[in-house]
Amino acid sequence: MSMLRTMADRGDKRPILLFYCNRDWETVTFKEEIKNLESKLKLKTIYTIEKPPLKWEGESGFLNKDILNRHIPKEWLANGTDIFLCGPTPIMNAVESELTKNGYAQHWIHSERYAFN
Repeated sequence: MSMLRTMADRGDKRPILLFYCNRDWETVTFKEEIKNLESKLKLKTIYTIEKPPLKWEGESGFLNKDILNRHIPKEWLANGTDIFLCGPTPIMNAVESELTKNGYAQHWIHSERYAFN
């Protein structure tokens, strides 16, 4: 969130995809702020909900290569677009693996891992 806030404060015009993964819709934090940031930035948010509510039309389950491939523009790979990840280590490892399988060089992927104990 701090990166998005800073980009908005600076008037950044680069396109941004935010894959925001949560267990259920009710516990998603920052919904209102993200919606506001979407109006200030070229930000598109893809919510991926593990246990979606009835009539959910967004992505569901866990973030995987199919979801990534549906949303990441192919030209981003050719342009060497930087990717920033934050989340629990097992999810970070899985997503990084899919990104490298799709052709992203490891030096384009920046991650911050944490663990729930």
